[in-house]
Amino acid sequence: MLLFVVRALQISFFIIALYALLGWTILLSYDVSVFTFWYKIKYYLINTNSALFIFFTSSFLLLKVLYGYLIEKRYTFNKYLNMLAILLPILSLLAFLVVTFNSLHEEIRFVINRGSPTLPPNVDYISEKYSKRPPMRIIANEFGFRDVSWKKRRKEIIKTPHWRIVLLGDSVVFGAGIYDQKDILARVLERKLNSENFSNKPFYVFNLSQIGLNTQMEALMLKNWIKEIKPDLVIMYHNQENDLMPKFPYYSNMFLFSVFPLSPIGYFNALDRYPKFFSKTPGVLEVQSKSIALIHSVVKRNKSKIIVNYLHKHCPLNFHHVPQNSHGEMSFSYLGDWDEEIGLTFRNDFHPTKKGVNWMAQKTYSQLKKTIINNEINISVIRKIFDDECVANDKFYTK
Repeated sequence: MLLFVVRALQISFFIIALYALLGWTILLSYDVSVFTFWYKIKYYLINTNSALFIFFTSSFLLLKVLYGYLIEKRYTFNKYLNMLAILLPILSLLAFLVVTFNSLHEEIRFVINRGSPTLPPNVDYISEKYSKRPPMRIIANEFGFRDVSWKKRRKEIIKTPHWRIVLLGDSVVFGAGIYDQKDILARVLERKLNSENFSNKPFYVFNLSQIGLNTQMEALMLKNWIKEIKPDLVIMYHNQENDLMPKFPYYSNMFLFSVFPLSPIGYFNALDRYPKFFSKTPGVLEVQSKSIALIHSVVKRNKSKIIVNYLHKHCPLNFHHVPQNSHGEMSFSYLGDWDEEIGLTFRNDFHPTKKGVNWMAQKTYSQLKKTIINNEINISVIRKIFDDECVANDKFYTK
């Protein structure tokens, strides 16, 4: 019986090791000309696929060693190979945990602030050029966001009526590849809104984004920080593909984590390529629906409203439900076709260039002109456009 169990475990470990090796091979098969040489070395060799492959391969050998020593009372290999068979699973498991904990970004260090990942407060540094995108000068405010000082801003705006808008999102909103902070989306949009002067109140735009956020993390980010800003409107730029990436402890689900241990495939339009696979993946619908419901409840409780802009050039795939009673506080939309102009994104990359950031700001500005009328925010117009174009049936919503 024991021999059967050991053999079954060995076969299982061997299959999983091959699976991890397959994931590693998938990594190598993509066009990754966007990455610099040294980043390719780190990207390929120091990742969870490698660690999992070594762990399960060495565990396969370890079972053989333990069986030989405990049952047959003999060493399976010489003592050095036996020691290696014991140490490798431990070291590879440690490597796996280290890489997973550090999966937000390999060059930008985050801290946990109010339960959310933020930059260390008040840092000012130039990030390493880890890809062919330009490096960034990152200046964090007192709360760890790539934004102006919120404390100083509150003193400036407390005296006059104004609009407070929060931008929530991942590296696209953060400004990955945008060197100067004045050129990130929050600053460009704020300048545009105030220069066009379509409202008699000034606009103040707050940047509540960090690199690599998935839906769960965006929901928690908003929950943890909305009272600090008290926005009139939240604009969330939603990249569903980030939910394929394991962010400890905010996994979309363990199945996806096992399919794509490092999940760089997420940045290569995996949702567009394999919609049926992901729509049927256990847990995806439930986890994303729970996060969307949390975002809605946070916005409603704080008497704010939210527009969710999908970062795809078409209607979003149905990977979550939306609360049926959310029409007054939550609207959905998509910005448009990223391919409508040349140079909106970096080559072989989803992230916007300075031109792309201006394009996003213009699209968002057009949305707000339809939304803010007579000093009131009415998101029903945006919601109706989305419903007419994208919601063919009521399965997108849930009661």
